[in-house]
Amino acid sequence: MGETDRLVTILTVEHGLVRAIVPGARKHKSRLGGRSSQFVVNELLIVQGKSLDKLVQAETVRSFPGLSAELSRLTASQYLAELVLCQALSGQPQGELFTLLVEQLQRLEQVASDDILPCLNQGIFQLLVLAGVAPELHQCSVSQMAITPDLSRADWQVGFSALSGGVLSVWRRCRRFGRRGLGQEPQKGATL
Repeated sequence: MGETDRLVTILTVEHGLVRAIVPGARKHKSRLGGRSSQFVVNELLIVQGKSLDKLVQAETVRSFPGLSAELSRLTASQYLAELVLCQALSGQPQGELFTLLVEQLQRLEQVASDDILPCLNQGIFQLLVLAGVAPELHQCSVSQMAITPDLSRADWQVGFSALSGGVLSVWRRCRRFGRRGLGQEPQKGATL
């Protein structure tokens, strides 16, 4: 690997994570330099090597220039990309993860500045759903009854228990069990 080469990690639909060298990507007039930067969707031609693959051709399909326009957008996008890297597998199809990442990057690029954090949280939750470890939000984790908000009552609330794995509609009744019944007392949650 030369000093003008770049080592990149690529999320592909068919092969999951692929680490590849992009020859000459750091040169001023490199045709692969911009195509091998962060948050660019490409159609790639990758040659398989002994230890590392080599990216030899790229055609840009979609890019997200708006992500670098604001530090909070860029930070949220990079955080989401790091989570995807932790979740993605090498050598296995990752179509759903790829599609989810592209959708979330598009949302982060288009959302208003005040809504970047909620958008990031929604993306994180979708990654948890895809991984099969999202907390239960639609039914009580203890009673398994559907959560139905009573919007006519200003004091209607639910609780959340990480130990139970989600929301608790019966949190007042569950409090009496304390550490014996659920392992710890559930925390009072936000009004829904």
